Order: sequence, then structure tokens, then C-alpha cells
Amino acid sequence: AHALRATWQQRHGNVLTVDGYQSTGGIAHALANTADQLYERLDPPGRQVARRLLLSLVKVGEGTEDVRRPMPYETLLAHSRDPDRAAEIITSFTDARLLTRGADQVALTHEALLRAWPRLREWIDADRPGNIVRQELEDAAAGWRRADRDAGLLYRGSRLEA
Repeated sequence: AHALRATWQQRHGNVLTVDGYQSTGGIAHALANTADQLYERLDPPGRQVARRLLLSLVKVGEGTEDVRRPMPYETLLAHSRDPDRAAEIITSFTDARLLTRGADQVALTHEALLRAWPRLREWIDADRPGNIVRQELEDAAAGWRRADRDAGLLYRGSRLEA
């Protein structure tokens, strides 16, 4: 759908052409171009919010491929330093069809975005071990909350050290 939309923007009258599709660079380029345009419109604090938000929507693989990671909308806002800005960014990226927002979940719309957008790829790879620890901690915290804050689930020893 994203590539079709980009191709429509390159149409000749009401006709979609192969040349129009190729001028978009195909799916990967269209996704990366749209994501970069949205990101570049943000001021520096907005870019920090966007980075954290988008990294939260990625399950960083440990010896496996990185994949999309849907997150509750309210959780994304609650964990943001600027919930109002996070809501605006989610709306902006959703309007551009890079994010999908369901009843209470937000996810990257396209798995291809993980490979096609160099900036997101750089963020993931810049601190892969840190991203893995972060997502493990987020998952453990969610499990702790689901278990009515069971003290037995709190980190201790070397796990807490890490």
C-alpha cells in the first residue's frame, strides 16, 4: 500500500506507470524516504522522542532477525519523557502509514522498515546489547505488573547488576 501510494504521487494523470513506480525506488526506498522526511521535520527533542518510541516497537534479535514488536499505546505514552509529543509522533507516523494503531496497540506497519530505513537500522545496531537488555527489562516489568507486583519476580544479584 505504501509503494502504491508513492507511485500514485508519481502518476501521469490517472495512470500508474512502471516508470512512476521505479522513480519511487520501490518499496524500500519509498518507506525510507517517508520515514526520513517525517523525522527531519522534528526538532531535536522530538527526534529523541521518536527514536525511543520507534526502538520500543522493535524486538531486537539476539542471534535472530529483528522483528516488529507491537506495544500498548498507553505504555508508549507513559514511558515517554514527553507524552504529548509522543502522541503527535505516533499520529504523524500513523498518518504516513509507517505505524499502525489499533484499538490499544501500536506497531510498525511494515517489517521492511526495519531493513529499509538506514537511520532505524543504525539506532538498532548502535547499541544492540543495550537494546536487548532494555527490552528484557520492559518485558520483565510488564510481567511483574501482570503478577500484581510479586516481589519474587524482582531482579536480584547479577541480573540486577546487568
